[in-house]
Amino acid sequence: MTVRLFIVALTAALPATAQTDTARATYDARIAGVWQGDGGTCATQKGSWAFGPDTLRGNATTFTLTGIHGTADRVVAAVTRPGSGASLNLILRPTGPDTLAINGPGIAADVTRCPAGDDTIVASMEEDARAYDTARFKPVRLQGVTCGDNCYVDYTAQREGAGDGQALCTAPECATWFDAGTLPDGFRDTIVGAEFGTAPQRDAAGTVMDPAFRAITAFGPPDVGLPNIPLPLPPGTYVDPALACGDAPNAALRTFTGAGISGSATRDCRLYLPERTGQTYSGIQTCTDTYSRQPSTWPATVTIDGPLAFTFDDGAGAAQSFRFCNGD
Repeated sequence: MTVRLFIVALTAALPATAQTDTARATYDARIAGVWQGDGGTCATQKGSWAFGPDTLRGNATTFTLTGIHGTADRVVAAVTRPGSGASLNLILRPTGPDTLAINGPGIAADVTRCPAGDDTIVASMEEDARAYDTARFKPVRLQGVTCGDNCYVDYTAQREGAGDGQALCTAPECATWFDAGTLPDGFRDTIVGAEFGTAPQRDAAGTVMDPAFRAITAFGPPDVGLPNIPLPLPPGTYVDPALACGDAPNAALRTFTGAGISGSATRDCRLYLPERTGQTYSGIQTCTDTYSRQPSTWPATVTIDGPLAFTFDDGAGAAQSFRFCNGD
């Protein structure tokens, strides 16, 4: 089981002396074992956490436990990160003999006791949560379009802060979707970046029901926090396998920068590929149009055909295959 924790450093923590006998007893009896695992063996495993009497370890980062208080059902643990001094409070709720619920700013997760010798990753940590809080574009997974008195974009948030459900939309892309009354298949179940603001919600007569209803105001790349699996390809120029690099037209060439795949009409491309099945990576790509200089985002699927070859599908038509140019 993999659990991702999104941790936001707080400016204030519990005093170092903040501790109660009840909270300490609950921690010792019902929490420490779940975090440490039987015999503490999980503390040495990749990505696992150990929550002992003195420290909280996540990956290679060590946190100092500065205080515990609360009740038998709700323990608040204050921790600080040595060096930076960043601090945060974790709310720990035992939910069973071998399970623990963790809550806090940006945190909502469950962990299970890690048996001795088990390779299970109990929890892993994202260090970029602070940046995510101030990011312009929040990663959301588009689900569809619903139209009635108003048209809404249906989505699920991929990070906290965007909320799940429906939003009005004033972004230019939405006008086309709303006119059609549906979300194009190429965008359905795709992760994109959404900037949130507000817009008036009206009834059938045009009367404003809510002057500041949640609305998507623009689409763009998710600024932070979107998982990305790097492609196992060297940067360079790639060409249609049937052509020589020196004789190929621009449409048959692609440049892989290590960050994205660009063509003659695009630049500053960035792939976000959070999903992998076998040798196929899927997600989105954001690029800037070479001529209009406008950003755009679309679904992207890359299949690795060999150490120096791939097939790229940008959702605009038939997938194209490319091989690495070796100077031919």
